[in-house]
Amino acid sequence: GGSGAGSRKWDIGDEGGAAAVSLYWHMLAGIAPADTRQLVGACAFAPGFLPWLWGRLSASLPTPRDLPMTTSGVESTSHRSAAPAAESHWPRSASSEFRSQAAAVAGPDTGPGTWDAPTLRRGVADVAPTDLPPLGLFSLAYAHLLLVLDDAEFFDAQKPFTLGEQRGIAVAVNTLVVRSHLSRGSGFGQMRRGSARLMEAAARLLRGLQTRDSRRPFAP
Repeated sequence: GGSGAGSRKWDIGDEGGAAAVSLYWHMLAGIAPADTRQLVGACAFAPGFLPWLWGRLSASLPTPRDLPMTTSGVESTSHRSAAPAAESHWPRSASSEFRSQAAAVAGPDTGPGTWDAPTLRRGVADVAPTDLPPLGLFSLAYAHLLLVLDDAEFFDAQKPFTLGEQRGIAVAVNTLVVRSHLSRGSGFGQMRRGSARLMEAAARLLRGLQTRDSRRPFAP
C-alpha cells in the first residue's frame, strides 16, 4: 500500500516503540487532563510516529493498510463492497449516539454494512489485548492531529497519510465502533475499562474523519 506522505523518522525500533506505546497508553489512564493533552500532542506531532504505528496496527489486527476508491465504493482483494456509493453513509459516532450508529448499518451483506474490516466483525471483542494500547493511542493521537491539520495537507499533500491509507484507517475505526455496539447492544458502560477507553478514542477519531469527509468526500 501507499507509504503515506509523512516522512518516517520514527526509528526507536519495533520492540522499543511497542513498549513506549504501551507505557503511554497506561499513563493516560491516570494523569491530569492538561498532561493528557500534552502527551497525546507529543505523539501526534512526533515525526513519523503515526505512520509507523498504523503500519504496525494494520499488520497486527490485521486490517488493510490502504484501500482504493472505486466506482462502487471501497474495494480490496479480501473484501469487496457491492453497494453503490450513493447508498453509503457514515454513522454518527459518539458515546451518547451509539444507537444511531446501528441504524446506519444496513446489515452484514448489503449496503454500508459491507464496508467494514472482516477481522473486526465483533468489534472490540476482536481486538487482542496486545493491540488495545497501540490502537487506543493511535486513535487519540490522530484525532488530536486532525483538529489542526488543514485540508490542503490532508487532501493535497496527503500528510501524514495517503488518501488510500485514510480509507484503511476509516474502515478499521468504523467497523470497531459500529460492530462493538451491534455485538453488545449498549454503550460503553458494560465494557471493561480498557475496552471502554479504546471505544471512546476510536469514536473520537471516527468523528474527526467523518467531519473531514463531510467537507470533501474521500470515502464511500
